[in-house]
Amino acid sequence: MDQTHAPSPLAGAVHDLATEVVLALRSGDHLATVCGAAGIDEENRTGIAAARVIGADLLLPSVLYGRHPHPGDVAVLDRAAREFPPKPDAPAATAWSHWHMISTLQRVTPPPPGAAAPATYAEPDAAWLEEAPWQAFTHQLSVLAPLAVPAAPSAVRRAATNRAVDLSRGFV
Repeated sequence: MDQTHAPSPLAGAVHDLATEVVLALRSGDHLATVCGAAGIDEENRTGIAAARVIGADLLLPSVLYGRHPHPGDVAVLDRAAREFPPKPDAPAATAWSHWHMISTLQRVTPPPPGAAAPATYAEPDAAWLEEAPWQAFTHQLSVLAPLAVPAAPSAVRRAATNRAVDLSRGFV
């Protein structure tokens, strides 16, 4: 990891990981390991924390290109989801980010033949999106933008669909 200019090891790891995600998206190189290219494996504690910051976007190149993600990337994201769950009083965006990590992992790693499918991870509450003034609504959707991936239905997506006029007003 190139963290020479980062204010902290975590900031450097997040930067390196985000850079590798962008490079994989640009190149379409779905076979490469995003985490491995950033020098992160499932034993790297700082790297695991960085994966929690990046969230499900870690697997975005594979999801968008319709390919199986690298097993190392799946292992890192899985460990990040297990080790850094949201606290009970976490902001809604944090709860939704965690839900998105879990649901993405469940979509890209089907159970082995003969094994039962894992239980669906319940969506966090989204009723507040239906009631929020349009300014707060569009701001929250900008924070929750990583949920906007194909084949990822959610209450956030349904709220955006139901409030298209508010969404078209933009973020203020």
